[in-house]
Order: sequence, then structure tokens, then C-alpha cells
Amino acid sequence: ANGSLPANLILTELVAKTARFISVSELPLGWISVILCFVSLLVGFISLGTDRQKLFLLSFWIASPILGVLMMDSLLGTRAISITRYWMVIAPALYLVVGVGIERIKQRPVQITLVALLGGYLIAAALLTAQGKLRSKPDQHEEMARYVDTQIAASSNPIVLTEGLNALPLALGYYAEREMIILRHKWLVDQLEEKKFDQLTNGATEVLLVVSGQSHAVRLLEENGFRLEANPVQHGHVVTAKYVLKGNRLP
Repeated sequence: ANGSLPANLILTELVAKTARFISVSELPLGWISVILCFVSLLVGFISLGTDRQKLFLLSFWIASPILGVLMMDSLLGTRAISITRYWMVIAPALYLVVGVGIERIKQRPVQITLVALLGGYLIAAALLTAQGKLRSKPDQHEEMARYVDTQIAASSNPIVLTEGLNALPLALGYYAEREMIILRHKWLVDQLEEKKFDQLTNGATEVLLVVSGQSHAVRLLEENGFRLEANPVQHGHVVTAKYVLKGNRLP
């Protein structure tokens, strides 16, 4: 089906994102934090079996955002499941379950040592991440904006059309140095009920299509006489393609 997600991708992302939130595998001996956290998480869920209300609350807290992301990806053909920020809402629930698992340990000194060890890993991760030495962002928005800058400089009468992540226009506005007209595909489609394509695009003869995920804008551009001029360029999960007017627009 269009936009369907493989089960192995869902499982991989679930394990990877959970590990990313509750442990720090990137640090020296980080595998220790991964094992300790997953064991504590498992023990926590098992322990909550005797308290069905808390188990339901925490399970719902974790499951509902994940199901929401999966539904969005399936309907829209996106891959938001791979973007960490969409998973962040489940992190507090995971920490609570880990805490329940640690609480089951009878020996107080072991509890304190475990909390100090895991807390130390997380504090180190926070400091190193803030310094840009750990968990650098997977996107390349700055590189993408610089590329769009060069294309705008080499084009005549261009516009930029973005599709997918809402952050794309913001990234262009923040990193790009040249002035440019930026339109979102969804807005453009909505406005087509009242105005013609060339009116909305100010008669642009060149369009830089900046897309994250599956694109529906290509069909719109081709219907209005635009054709792909060169191979698309990818920066992280964002693809930029240049379309030039070479045919007749729709009446």
C-alpha cells in the first residue's frame, strides 16, 4: 500500500529511539548503560503488572504517540518515524518505567549506585551534545540553504517551493543569505481554487522544489509546463530539484 511501513523498520526505530532516550551507547562503555536501562525497563513493566491502572497509563503514554506517527506516515507517505523529535513525548514515561524497575532492587546501595551511574551517563551526554561533540543533528539544513542560495543566484525569476517538513521554510529563512520567494505546496494547492498557478507564483519560470518525504508537487509542476532540468541534490533527508518552464501552463 502507498506509504506503508515495513515491520522491521518499525521495530528497528522503536528499539533505536528507546535506547537513545534512556541510555548513551555512544560514550565509552556506553553499552553498559544500554543493558542496565533495558533490563530496568523490562523489570519495570513486569512489576507494573500488579498495578493495572499505572500500567495502562504509562503504556498508553508510550503507545499513542507512536501509533499517531505511524498513522501519519502511512497516510501521507512520510517517514516521520525516523525523526527523533516526534518520539520525545514518550521519554518521561520511559524514565518512569525505568524508575519502577530500579525501585524493585532490594539493596539500597545498589539502587543508589545504579541511579548515579545512569544519571552520570545522561549528564555527560547532555553536556557533550550541547557542545556539538555527540549526537549531531542528522539534517543538513544549513548545507541545503547554501545550495539553494547558489541556485537562486544562477537563476532568473525563480521561486522556492517547499513540501514536507514545516521547518524547511524556517531553515531557508535562517540560513540562506539571498532574498527569495518561498511558497509551501499545501498553501499553493489551497489557493489554486481561487487563482491561477502563474498568478500565485508571480509568473516564475524556474522553481526550486525543496522536499522532505514523498512529493506531490512534481505532478503540479509538470501539469503547468515545468520540467526537471538537472539531477536532484540531497542534503540529509531533504531533496532539492530545479524545474524550468518548458511547456504550456494549464488554462
